[in-house]
Amino acid sequence: MTTKKVIKPKKGVYQPKKKQYNDLTTLAKEMLLAGEKVINFDGHSIETKTTHYGLFDGTVSVTERA
Repeated sequence: MTTKKVIKPKKGVYQPKKKQYNDLTTLAKEMLLAGEKVINFDGHSIETKTTHYGLFDGTVSVTERA
């Protein structure tokens, strides 16, 4: 029997409520309503102090900023 390891998100990193979105504008509005500080939103990506959010084929990708 295989057990899956659940990785907890780092503290302070916003986790999207859904896995798929039609556009990043919806995610950006959701983040702002939740109190997340968005540094840059250009329509292609969302950047916060510690995280970069992208959207490909409706699926949100979350990566740490260097």
